[in-house]
Amino acid sequence: MYHQMKNAIHYVGMKFKSQRGEFGMGAIISMAIGIIVASFVMVPSMQSFAQTIMTSMNDWWSNSISAKVFPTNGS
Repeated sequence: MYHQMKNAIHYVGMKFKSQRGEFGMGAIISMAIGIIVASFVMVPSMQSFAQTIMTSMNDWWSNSISAKVFPTNGS
């Protein structure tokens, strides 16, 4: 009886270990695929967003700060 119980516990333990390992590997692969797809989708839109932000900040600096805080004389 003890020997059968020990074998059953060993079998169940091995079964759970293999399922957990497969789940972990699947999760890692899924995350990698998600990151790759997100980078292809997000990077081009982030580039245009960054260009818009930098253009707006340049205009703000030139028109507001540089002209009003640091005015230059015509002489």
